[in-house]
This record gives sequence, structure tokens and C-alpha cells, in this order.
Amino acid sequence: MFVNTATENRPFMYCAAAAAIGMALCYLSMFMLFFLVLQQPSSTHFADKVRFIADNRALISLGYSSGYLLLGVFLLITVQALQQKMQLAHSNLLNTGSWFGIIWVIRMRAAGSVQLVGIETMLRLHDKGSLQAEALFYSYITIVDSGTLVVNHALSGTVFVN
Repeated sequence: MFVNTATENRPFMYCAAAAAIGMALCYLSMFMLFFLVLQQPSSTHFADKVRFIADNRALISLGYSSGYLLLGVFLLITVQALQQKMQLAHSNLLNTGSWFGIIWVIRMRAAGSVQLVGIETMLRLHDKGSLQAEALFYSYITIVDSGTLVVNHALSGTVFVN
């Protein structure tokens, strides 16, 4: 049973609808960027992969920014609007869903930040001629791709493909 509130904020609901469309556009743009525009090197050599990442740094950063950071903002707006719109009387399920959405937003923003910082750190280490860049690259693949971010990478693609 829905609670009909007279204080429903129509402009916020329109903003939430635009945010929902924005989320779809974020995923679509990330898919097109990583699967159509950027052609990952077929070589398995670390130097070729780093050269690819360095040459396409701006596009990769744009992809991760839109796919993780901007998407997180849109998701937060949508979650808040859904909670406002679907206020059920004494609904523990709605509160649990809202908290899950907020935690997912935090996770998305953290994942995007880790991506961007990891790429920059790896490139900086590689420019100094450090072998730590290769260790960071393969550690990232081992920990992140087979761990917590595998769902995002399966949906949106990634530069760190081995």
C-alpha cells in the first residue's frame, strides 16, 4: 500500500527520470568506448599494453569517469527518488533496498577512483623504468578482475584485460 504524499516533488522526479536515462547512456557510452573505439592490443607483452594505455589515457579516463563516477551520481539520484516515490507504510524492504543502493553508489565511485588512480600510478612507475609497474598491473588483474569488480568489467569492459 502506497502512502500518497501531497508534498511529492515533481521536479525531483523529472530529474530522477533524466538520471535513469543518464545511467543507461553511461553504460552505453562505456560499452561503445571500450568495445568499439578502443582496440586493445593482441600482444601479450606488458610493454605493448602500457603503450596502449598511455596512448589512450584521455579516452580511458573519460570512459571510467562516465562509467563509474558519473553513473554513481545518477544512481544516487535514482535511488533517492525511488525511495521518495515508493514510501510504503513501515516498509523494512524499502529501507533495506535504499541502503543497498547507497552502498552500491559508494562502491561504484570507489571502483572508478581505483581505476583512475591505478592507471596513473602504473604509468608513472613505468615512465621511471620501475619493474613495480608490471607487478602493479598483474596484481590489479589478479585481485580486481577475479574479485570484487568482475561484474562491472563483464558489463562494461576494461583496459586491464590479460
